[in-house]
Amino acid sequence: MKSINWLMCVFLCVLSIAGVACGQGVGTSGAISGTVVDPTGAVVEKATVRAVETAKGIQHSTVTDHSGQYRFSGLPPAVYSVTVEAPGFATEVQNTVVVTLGETASADFHLTVAAVSSQVEVVEVQAQPSAVDTQLSSQSNTLGQMYINELPIDRRDYLTFTLLMPGVSESSVIADSRSLREKQVPQSGLSFYGNNGRGNDITVDGGTFNGYSGFVIANVSQDAVQEFQINRSNYAASLGSASGASINIVTKSGGNKMHGALYGFFRNDALDARDPFAFNQALSPGQPFALNAQAQPVKNALSRQQFGGTIGLPIRRDKTFFFAAYEGLLQDQQASVPLMLNSNIFGPSDAQAPILGGLAAEGATPVPCRTGQPAVAASVCAGILQNILTANPSSSPLKQFIVNQFETNGGLLPFPRQSHQFSSRLDHIFNDTNQGTLRYVFAHLSQSDPAIESLTGFSQAYSELTWTNSLQGSWVHTFNANMLNEFRAQWNINQYNFMPNDPGGPTIAVTGFGSFGRNLTLPNISTERDYEFADNFTHLYGKHMFQMGVKELLRGNRTASSTFLGGDFIFGN
Repeated sequence: MKSINWLMCVFLCVLSIAGVACGQGVGTSGAISGTVVDPTGAVVEKATVRAVETAKGIQHSTVTDHSGQYRFSGLPPAVYSVTVEAPGFATEVQNTVVVTLGETASADFHLTVAAVSSQVEVVEVQAQPSAVDTQLSSQSNTLGQMYINELPIDRRDYLTFTLLMPGVSESSVIADSRSLREKQVPQSGLSFYGNNGRGNDITVDGGTFNGYSGFVIANVSQDAVQEFQINRSNYAASLGSASGASINIVTKSGGNKMHGALYGFFRNDALDARDPFAFNQALSPGQPFALNAQAQPVKNALSRQQFGGTIGLPIRRDKTFFFAAYEGLLQDQQASVPLMLNSNIFGPSDAQAPILGGLAAEGATPVPCRTGQPAVAASVCAGILQNILTANPSSSPLKQFIVNQFETNGGLLPFPRQSHQFSSRLDHIFNDTNQGTLRYVFAHLSQSDPAIESLTGFSQAYSELTWTNSLQGSWVHTFNANMLNEFRAQWNINQYNFMPNDPGGPTIAVTGFGSFGRNLTLPNISTERDYEFADNFTHLYGKHMFQMGVKELLRGNRTASSTFLGGDFIFGN
């Protein structure tokens, strides 16, 4: 009864704080539960159960209750060795109990009577993972190292593995055609049951990594990810803050053994075949104007190096652990933008050419050529119309401007890209009841012309520069085997710069042939600072588990943007 009263006091205190906060925190752990019985099937009460994290040697202890059940909550995802000891029974061990993020591993024990001997008898049992988590009602999947290490992936974007799960699809088309936000602002690229890609909540070690418009902030590299959980539907209130799905990423930590990896990937156009869709422009600046110029096939250049490494080590065995990861990408690439494959687009259309030819064949026959003007010879009229319907750059400054846009906005264009991702994590065990974690993330991305498409000119594309700094500290305090608390604080600063290739020119759309000039919302320079504080409390009471928490996210944003000038020109065929 005293425990219930104490619990109600804590709950009322949390409610009073929640009046100025938003939502609850997000955990980054799993659990182990099970039942201990004797050879007859009767439950064993007050048996000592120990769970030891294999890589770090961290030990957690509890005892079974009157129904022979035990539970460890708040365990980091890892492999554990679970041992049960009880008077009169042989010690039993399950060495490969795998705890995954947000799920409860089941480890039941059937003890045998100890033999009469002076030696301690230990029975080792192979752990069998449960096919279904009976304590989880949400629709979720956890993607661990088997997916991350063994499945092939383009661009080393591990979140793309989410597309292998049911109910998940690519959201780029949905966002482009239905989102009212500007195209330059990135989004997760993942649609859960038809939701927009900006409606998902992405966390790293429980800390929010969503930008002010719902997009995913650049975070850790693929080799720094321990596992991540995808909560698609019906997930708990502690995983709120999303109209779509909640994706919870947990980073790797060091262990008692030093381990690491180095890798590098290399690509070059010398090893590639020519892109069959790569052509230069039919006309180039300074080239004499002609209506029969043809684009020629070309081979686009590519030099791509992606490299990185990880290291994990103990600073103090069984106490302090360190892990760091780095991944870099240097890419110089050319891509073809086929705006003008044939210069005949600047002349009369296929339907107009026979009319002009017929007029020329009439010779000196007088014909009305222009409204309000006297009749002229048919051949003269053909020449006048030919000049009007041809965008010859020497005939007027406007036609020279239009032709020049096609000459300079297509062909082989550069697509350079550089990215760097660094993360480090320090874990320290203060004592049996307190442990802390400090994690730092730096990510940098610069790329040019990410918006280039087949009918989009170089001047309407933009360059992107984004970088992120994130620092997170967390503290887990265990009051007893049935009660623990997690506190977490995180600071993020994010920079997003989108600069147009044509900062001062007008927007021009030539219907059916291409669009040039600056974008509607560019340039756009934004700086965002986030301060996040969260506290989660878990209490086991009999067969019941109570969880409560509070999270405060303070966000500041400074944005610089500008207006635009636009126009629409239609000519030719």
